[in-house]
Amino acid sequence: MEKSTQINHPILPLLETRKSIRAFASTPVEQEKLNSIFEAARWSFSTSNQQPWRFIYAHKNQPLWQNIFDTLMDGNKPWNQHAPVLILALATKSMSNGNNYYYNLHDLGAATMAMNLQAVSLGLQLHPMAGFHKDKAIELLNIPDSLTPATVLALGYPGQDLSALNEFQQKSETTRGERFLQEEFVFNSKL
Repeated sequence: MEKSTQINHPILPLLETRKSIRAFASTPVEQEKLNSIFEAARWSFSTSNQQPWRFIYAHKNQPLWQNIFDTLMDGNKPWNQHAPVLILALATKSMSNGNNYYYNLHDLGAATMAMNLQAVSLGLQLHPMAGFHKDKAIELLNIPDSLTPATVLALGYPGQDLSALNEFQQKSETTRGERFLQEEFVFNSKL
């Protein structure tokens, strides 16, 4: 599959500047900006307007931040030690009528993308991570069985200190990630 870093068709500037950074500035994230980011999730689309997203967040100066940090896999810990805010994103397993919620992770993903774009509009970046221990999150954060831990999000202002990053991560901070060409994933025919 062919990839490129070139943007071939016009897209929103917010999408162009969104990046999963690892180098965060030590500057705290203002609560008002964080509230604005969660408001973006609030207005995201969802199946039958079920709004399955739940978020547990903490600022670096709060003890809860350490609990979220402790759920991360070892490879994510060195660079996340500087993240001003950590957020655990969860999805409800059932719809309000008790049926299984088959599209809960899709809907949570849409909400986190809305959060991501809102963050960029405020001069921040949001880095979603699958590299965390779900069982540890359930234990440390008292997650009920009705919720699925889906991802941890690191939020903050872009920083310049790359010392906590390995060589690959340092390179990714200064380059744009390659993307598959549309021809690789868009079809106007049966598969």
